[in-house]
Amino acid sequence: MNHDEIEDRFIAAAKTEMRRRVEGVRPAEYGSSMPDYCHTQADVFGWGGKRFQEEREAFYRRLTNQVSAQDISELHECERWAALIDDIVLRRALWGWSRSKAGGEAFKAWCARERITRETGRRRKTAAVEQIMLKVFGRTVQQWNNVADPVLHDGPVSADKSGTMAPGDGERRCFTWRDDPSLKRDGFVESNGRGRRFYRDVKAKHMPEAHGPANDAGRQQRAG
Repeated sequence: MNHDEIEDRFIAAAKTEMRRRVEGVRPAEYGSSMPDYCHTQADVFGWGGKRFQEEREAFYRRLTNQVSAQDISELHECERWAALIDDIVLRRALWGWSRSKAGGEAFKAWCARERITRETGRRRKTAAVEQIMLKVFGRTVQQWNNVADPVLHDGPVSADKSGTMAPGDGERRCFTWRDDPSLKRDGFVESNGRGRRFYRDVKAKHMPEAHGPANDAGRQQRAG
C-alpha cells in the first residue's frame, strides 16, 4: 500500500465516522407507552404529492446514512494505524486533514485553530502517513530507511552484505566510461578507422598501457 492509498483509507474512515454520528439522536427518554402509529396504504394514498415526497426522502435518507460492517472495520483499522504514530500532533493533523477531505471543517480553518500554518499542518500529515508506511507496510527483513534517508545509496545498504557488494582490496571503482576495464588493448576492437582513431585519441593518463614506449616505436615504424 502506497502513500495515496493510505490517505484514501483515512478519508473513507473520516466519512464513516461522520455518517455514523447523527446529530439529535440520543437514547429514548421515559414517556408515553403508546406505540408509534403505523400508516396504512389508504392513508398514504390520501397524503398528496408533497407529503408523499417528504416521506420518501426521509426513507431514502435513512438508507444512505446506514454504515456497513465493512466500513466500521476499516475505520477501526485506521484507528489502529493512527495509534502507531509517536507524536500526537501528527495524529491530529492526519485526522484533521482527513475530515476536511470528507466534507467536514476546512483544513485551513483547522490549522488556524491549532495556531499553525497550513503548510505546517500538511507536513505533519505527510509525516504521519510516512510513519504508518514504515511501521505497518515496511520491510522487516531488509533494512529500509525510506523516511530517514530517501536518497540513493552509493554503497551497500545493509552492513552484513558488504562482503558481497563492496569492492575488494586494491580494486579501483569505475566512475566514468574511460575507466571501464573493457577499454584495454586485448579487448578493444579495431575493425574500422573510427575505432582506431578513437583508440589513439584516448588520453595517456586513462589508458597508460596504450601509450607506452613499445606502442610509440610501433607507430614510428608504420609511419616510416
